[in-house]
Amino acid sequence: MSAEARIIRAVARKTVCGAANASLLRQRLASALTSGRTVGLVSFGLAGGLAPDLAPGTVVLADWVAVPGRRWNTDSGWRQRLLEACDGAMLAGVAGSDAPVATRLARQQLHSTTGASIVDMESHIVADMAGTMDLPFVVIRAVADGAGSDLPPAALIPLHDDGRPDLPRILASLARSPGQLPDLLRLARASRQAFASLGGVCRDLGPGLACPYFL
Repeated sequence: MSAEARIIRAVARKTVCGAANASLLRQRLASALTSGRTVGLVSFGLAGGLAPDLAPGTVVLADWVAVPGRRWNTDSGWRQRLLEACDGAMLAGVAGSDAPVATRLARQQLHSTTGASIVDMESHIVADMAGTMDLPFVVIRAVADGAGSDLPPAALIPLHDDGRPDLPRILASLARSPGQLPDLLRLARASRQAFASLGGVCRDLGPGLACPYFL
């Protein structure tokens, strides 16, 4: 999302916004890696909770990322630096998905089959690209919606390619189904908590995001 990119831009050398679109992220990330020298990759942003005890705003640092049939480990040295610098962050596994995992039942099933505590739509792509390019990678995510909640239809509307929400379509969805407004407001509050947590992480880590290979 564009909001995620704004938070990390001050401390990362280069940012890539995938706009919750797997093919677009792969294309943009591959293009970014052809220019300049890259010492590591960070998957950064919001995540959905899979473990039932994760509150909105919880910061998760991944020790692994998995999709069916594949699993990648994050860089141990870099990960340890993150853990030392990010007070209150938890270490857990991440499930990757090319599509939103929108219902409580689907999240329960994903948690049961993978053992992951959170899910997002970018970390597996970053992990795969890092493996292809022989680069270290880490994952910094903040929970925006808990495992016990369903995402309202308006929250599933695709983003613009620049990562901004499509407000006209969101308003049209609300007009058709006004009953989803309480869930949408709850999600907005939880997302604000998650964004605040991510901002705190960036302030704690500073330029280079504690990457031991940055200098």
